Amino acid sequence: MMRKEQFLKSIIEEIMGYSSDSSFPKISQFEIEYAGLDDEILDIYKKLGGIQESFPINYSWDIKYPDFIIELDEELHFNRYRLITLNSSIYNSYRYFSIGKYKEYCRLYENKCLSFGKYGNKWMSDSSEKFFLKSNDYGVLEGNGSSRWRQRAFNDFLKDVNSVIRNKPVIRVSIYDEYDGETIGSILNRRDRKKTTDFVYSVLKEYKLR
Repeated sequence: MMRKEQFLKSIIEEIMGYSSDSSFPKISQFEIEYAGLDDEILDIYKKLGGIQESFPINYSWDIKYPDFIIELDEELHFNRYRLITLNSSIYNSYRYFSIGKYKEYCRLYENKCLSFGKYGNKWMSDSSEKFFLKSNDYGVLEGNGSSRWRQRAFNDFLKDVNSVIRNKPVIRVSIYDEYDGETIGSILNRRDRKKTTDFVYSVLKEYKLR
């Protein structure tokens, strides 16, 4: 079965008229330092339980075009760790998703994140254990919780930093967002081509990308 992200990507590619495999490199340490954000990012990394002296820069994009990125945030992206990142000063004037709504989703839907992400490499991985506090037993959020959740939250934060520094839209769409009286998750689950197309057009129009 086609995943929600794949379905959304296929609709966006139809609208744009070409593949979304454009080159959109990760932010560099030099760019971060030049923008004066090194201390802020290190502070968030440490608040997330980062255990290395310097923070890692290692993430991949969902749907990427030369002038914008669209990230589809599903259940695993809303929890106490993402909430920590959303209190960063970089979001004081961020405009490519609703910070208030995302904070609310983190508070309301952590139980759904736990349901989807309390086992296997969704809870811990070699990489996340290397850079963040060692995870508790599967599903135990108290104390150290999940290193993979911490890592995912930090990677989302870095993607948003990318947008701030390069002044290119990194647009976040949450499955909990609503369009025309229905959640985006529900629309994508149903593979509703018309409604998804209308929604994507509305997003591109909002940010003057189409």
